[in-house]
Amino acid sequence: MKKITFLIVLVIGAIFGSVYEHSQIVNIGRDISQKQKFVEELELRNKILEIKVSKLKSLERIESISKSELGLDKAKEYRVVYARKTFEKDERARHAIAKKGMLTSFLERVVPLAEAKTVVEDDN
Repeated sequence: MKKITFLIVLVIGAIFGSVYEHSQIVNIGRDISQKQKFVEELELRNKILEIKVSKLKSLERIESISKSELGLDKAKEYRVVYARKTFEKDERARHAIAKKGMLTSFLERVVPLAEAKTVVEDDN
């Protein structure tokens, strides 16, 4: 009699365990599908934002704003600046510029400006 009771309890426990496991699988599947839908929405939003960024960065837009709102025009000539000496003596200036977000390696190569070469660009 004890063996039959034990087997009945064991079978009932197995059934409840199986039902619980199945409900957990269903819940996890639902969570996965919700998260996949959320990822798809974020990917779509990301593509839309990338398109907006590319439109805002377009050269035509920047030229239009520079001409209409800022009154700027294309340069007829420009300068190429070469640096000969490194900038190592004035630590305070280096730290001040580095705090403003400029690259210190750039600063070490460029300052002081030693010579400039002027190049004229043809508008043909």
